[in-house]
Amino acid sequence: YDTAQVVSQGDGITRLSFQGGKEGLASHLEGRLGLPGERSVHLRVGGCERASLWGWAVEAGLNQHLLTAEETGLLDLGFRVSMVMMTADDEASAYSEIGVQPVLMASYPFMISKGETKRDDRIGAVTLSLGMTTYFVDRRDYKKIDDGTNIIEEAELSSSVEWQPLVSLSGSVDILTMLPLALEVRWQQGGVYGGASVGYQF
Repeated sequence: YDTAQVVSQGDGITRLSFQGGKEGLASHLEGRLGLPGERSVHLRVGGCERASLWGWAVEAGLNQHLLTAEETGLLDLGFRVSMVMMTADDEASAYSEIGVQPVLMASYPFMISKGETKRDDRIGAVTLSLGMTTYFVDRRDYKKIDDGTNIIEEAELSSSVEWQPLVSLSGSVDILTMLPLALEVRWQQGGVYGGASVGYQF
């Protein structure tokens, strides 16, 4: 639910989201804080489904606003890099991944209504994001082997590195001043995902 624009220095935003797609359902709570130099940091924590297992995931990263719409004549350009960690397990198997997501974002901003101050403006944006996900994946599965006399439970371990493109299209609008609503559709790790979020900016 990112845009190329970042939160202003000293401001923050909290956001609650729900997603669904190839792997199932997910939800996360996000916190974002504006920093000097047209950048912001974010932290997202939530629960999600991966490889038919439910688990917890954490994402932390930095957003950098590169060019404004005034400078380019039409679009805001920005960059995001995030570290992602996820773990899930049950009695039959376990799954974990750690990785990085670099993403380039282009946003078309628009004004919904102008307030007395810039902070009171209701704004929106349509954003196209192009990036890459690189994950180091570890998996453990327990298999039962019947040798004719006994049933033996054996753990099978596997590790892999996954490289996948990330493409997303999102739209965000302030349904009320400082209360953004966002929708997003993305293609990531070979599957299509969609979701919605509502936030509060302060």
